[in-house]
Amino acid sequence: MERDDQRTWVPWLQTSAERFTTLLEETPNDWLTCRIEMIDTPGATLSGWRVLMMMLEHEAHHRSQIDAYAGLQGWPVPDIFNRSAETIGALQPEQRARHAR
Repeated sequence: MERDDQRTWVPWLQTSAERFTTLLEETPNDWLTCRIEMIDTPGATLSGWRVLMMMLEHEAHHRSQIDAYAGLQGWPVPDIFNRSAETIGALQPEQRARHAR
């Protein structure tokens, strides 16, 4: 990956995700309930499944940061689940009226 060449970023990230997926596929199921000592709190432990969720939450956090900065720069920001904020906003009045009490 060339840090100054944006064209190399996406292929590198895709390769990294594929490698991570391959490693997870071979992980025994009992690792999900295995307790893992936290590196910053001696004696405290987390379940393996929680560590995996923390990795996902960490990625979502940084994706949100990237999207926020991209929007501020006027770059196109990807929609989540192929739905833009504008699309959802336009649908909300109809949905609220439909489900009004």
